[in-house]
Amino acid sequence: MTTDDLRDQQYARTLQRLIRMETVSMDGDRNTEKFVRFHSLLRELFPNLFDKSDVENFSGSLLMRWPGAYSEKPVLLMTITMWWKRPEVGAMSRFPVI
Repeated sequence: MTTDDLRDQQYARTLQRLIRMETVSMDGDRNTEKFVRFHSLLRELFPNLFDKSDVENFSGSLLMRWPGAYSEKPVLLMTITMWWKRPEVGAMSRFPVI
């Protein structure tokens, strides 16, 4: 097995862990516990990112500032929220996408 194959397998395992973490919430749901757990997993999987970034938490959403070598070329990491209609429950649902 090549080094690239091993790296690809590690990437797949990391992605699997992220996908398995529930982050779906219903409109009006103020419980941010699942997002706290997701953020903990992100910190576990990407410690260097969190060590090098200024992180602010806004009600379960993260804003991260990663200072670079050149201040005129900043990096913005953000999530978006996807909404969809769930006919089986008659409500809108959302999930963050990193």
